[in-house]
Amino acid sequence: MSAVLAAWAALPLAADPNEPLPELGDSAERLLSPTQEKRIGDQFRRQLFSDPTYIGDLEVNTYMGRLGSQIARNASLRGMPISVHLVRNPVLNAFAVPGGHITFHTGLILAADDENELAAVMAHEIAHVSQRHLPRMVAKMEAGRLPAAAAILASIVVGGQTGLAGLTVANAALLSHQLSFTRSFEREADAIGIKLLTDSGFDPTAMARFFGKLQGPSGLSDEGPEYLRTHPLSYTRIAEAENRSSTHSPGDYPGSRAFFLIRAKIRALYTASNPREAIKHFTDQVANTSGDQKDAAVYGLALALWKHRQFDQARATLKPLLDSHPGEVAFQLAQAEIDRTSGRPAPAAARYERLVAAQPQLAYLTHYQAEALIDNGEAADAKRIVRRQLRRHKEMYTLYRLLAKSNAKLGMMPESHQAEAEYYAALGEYPEAISALKLALQASDSKEGYLYNSVSARLSELEKIVHKQLLQQQ
Repeated sequence: MSAVLAAWAALPLAADPNEPLPELGDSAERLLSPTQEKRIGDQFRRQLFSDPTYIGDLEVNTYMGRLGSQIARNASLRGMPISVHLVRNPVLNAFAVPGGHITFHTGLILAADDENELAAVMAHEIAHVSQRHLPRMVAKMEAGRLPAAAAILASIVVGGQTGLAGLTVANAALLSHQLSFTRSFEREADAIGIKLLTDSGFDPTAMARFFGKLQGPSGLSDEGPEYLRTHPLSYTRIAEAENRSSTHSPGDYPGSRAFFLIRAKIRALYTASNPREAIKHFTDQVANTSGDQKDAAVYGLALALWKHRQFDQARATLKPLLDSHPGEVAFQLAQAEIDRTSGRPAPAAARYERLVAAQPQLAYLTHYQAEALIDNGEAADAKRIVRRQLRRHKEMYTLYRLLAKSNAKLGMMPESHQAEAEYYAALGEYPEAISALKLALQASDSKEGYLYNSVSARLSELEKIVHKQLLQQQ
């Protein structure tokens, strides 16, 4: 993970134990407004998406986003949307960033035994966001005249690479004050998180259970997982979590098949340094598990074989799952991707067509379908599907990249550059978007007409945005 993302992950959360929850218009609100929070979150998102450890797997991200949304709908977020991200990092950690961005390390996903434990961490991080702990921490520092508070705002509200680098420096001052404030915020997030778990239909005892796992056999220490350094844990917190969860009525919380499948996919494709290690792990799991966990192990084994380019073995491993669970999207998607990447785009495209028809609510499947169509020489069909989906789901900005690819395959280079520009604009990368629009104008055969005029108008719009940003930074 980059130094900037590492700085965010290590950012402590702090508070006075007797401080009341913030009200709109309090010192935290004055120091870091919702607009500024959003600006910080947008800059973090841009940095995250360009980081090589970021995992852009649409299936995985859809699962994580749904889990976050299920919990967030019961939180008092005051209109703040929640965005859940995943980065490739074996260190057990998760952290929240202003703007509602919550990032998980793959190591934490693998450490969770079931979906309830993952939901417990999600609820805890959502509580940090709902209680605006970072703005309250900065407000507390400002009240104490800590120079780091001013440094944070000067660094990250302005935005840009220089600003983000400044955050790393400011973070050192924050860490030195961590122990004075952090624990009360963590206890507050525990209490709210447990209520969120209950309200969202998850096991409220999962939080204390996950804490016990972090504690480990040797007890609490400064040498424990990174999660303990960014979310200080104490025996008091564990006891309080156990007591709070005991006040809720016991219930039946069945395991989630989706969780086991997603965890297997993460292990197979995004954590093992050597595919052979994953193949051995899943082979052992197949022999020692049953039910959904065994199916997940078989699925993980098929993915590990695919990653190792053992395509025939991957198909053979996956076939029993497809036969016994023909309606499972994960298995169908895996088979289609094995076909597409092994030189068989036609059956992959056909499988995706059936899958999209059967599961129209899963908008992300369109992305995979378009890739298969492009690989199969059906760029015009891919373009039609992508444009239709973008009209319905403007937030699926990654489709602009496929639209650009489709147009390039069709020899429509001005349209290809135009689509690429919209991808960058959706990310807030306006200079790159402007460059792409200029390429579109250069590639245009005509200096008039709808395409030329629409590109010119969009170019003017983005140049005004960049000019306004420059003025704000002066």
